Amino acid sequence: MTPSPYPALQYTVLHPAVKDLEVEAAVRQAIDLRLGGLCVPPYWVKKASRDAVPAGISLGTVIGFPFGYQRTEAKVAEMELAFADGAQEVELVVNLSALKSERWNWIKAEIARFAKLVHEREKLLTVLTDADLLSEAELTRLCKDAADAGTDYFKTSTGVLTERTAAPVRIAARQALHPSVGVKVFSKAPTAAEVAALLREGAEQVCVADLSRLAEKA
Repeated sequence: MTPSPYPALQYTVLHPAVKDLEVEAAVRQAIDLRLGGLCVPPYWVKKASRDAVPAGISLGTVIGFPFGYQRTEAKVAEMELAFADGAQEVELVVNLSALKSERWNWIKAEIARFAKLVHEREKLLTVLTDADLLSEAELTRLCKDAADAGTDYFKTSTGVLTERTAAPVRIAARQALHPSVGVKVFSKAPTAAEVAALLREGAEQVCVADLSRLAEKA
């Protein structure tokens, strides 16, 4: 089998009105293109897992989407259901309200709790936030706290408020994170050349909501 042409792409299907047929189509595309991952809403994890997981697609979902201000207990219950339904990765949305209130110890404790629970299941954890909403100092501290708490990846955008994280923010996140923590960058509809540029910049995975431009010539 030849290597996947898009091993560093995660197809994210998270818009508010996503339909069952779109989820089915996303699974087929992820399999056909041999993408590195697929992220669907919690409601659709069980459906997507039936074909995606046996095909070797890393299936993920979001926890506390999109702003993270649910109670930690509610997020833990959401995570447990996601894994029971077949998810292999979870993306924990940072509580922006708590962050802006400078509840740093609480935020780090929540991430650490999730890291422990996720890794006990031998699964992967991503810490997710809209980094463009953070000051440089907030972003630096969150990246360092997330790394110290044990996250596997740090993702710079939910895709809800922006179509792509600003370049200075992406670079600052990569510089603030420990090298052992991967960076996921959201880019709504990139070309293959744009994906390649993001990877050269330091992203380990590019999260894409629209695959239609990947075949465009530079």
